[in-house]
Amino acid sequence: MLTRRFFLNVLMATWTVTFASMKVLYADPSDVLLTLVQPQPENDSVIQSGITRQSLLDLPQASFETTTIWTRGVQEFEGVWLYDFLQSFKVTDGTLELEAINDYFVEIPLNEIEKGQALLAHTRNGKPMSAREKGPVWLVYNYDSDPAFRTETVYSRSVWQLDRITVSR
Repeated sequence: MLTRRFFLNVLMATWTVTFASMKVLYADPSDVLLTLVQPQPENDSVIQSGITRQSLLDLPQASFETTTIWTRGVQEFEGVWLYDFLQSFKVTDGTLELEAINDYFVEIPLNEIEKGQALLAHTRNGKPMSAREKGPVWLVYNYDSDPAFRTETVYSRSVWQLDRITVSR
């Protein structure tokens, strides 16, 4: 009985270590990067949409090069215009509440979001961004293209490690 129990414990430990390491090595590429929360006033509920890297890549892509006050040198950002992202989910009015992994929080009225201004960047300098690199999603503006993008308001809305967008009405 002792030998059988010992064998089963060894087998379970081996199985646990093997599958735990496989999960790290073969992480699911469809992991959620961002959550969009939308109110449903008709039934007083909300819809939460898990946004994956692939779902971001399926939307029209845009890119630009700019400098930022948080990085050195010119950076190339690629992602989805926030305006296009919101249109794809039929978000047309209200206020956006953006929240980062570290609980940084900022609000943006939807009527202040225009096409071609704010980019939900998922790639910087040709590589997906990790949380250490201000990713996996960073809301950025082309700061070098217009002095209007170099203001305290725009800088405060440039949320890195963006984790959640909640639409409030």
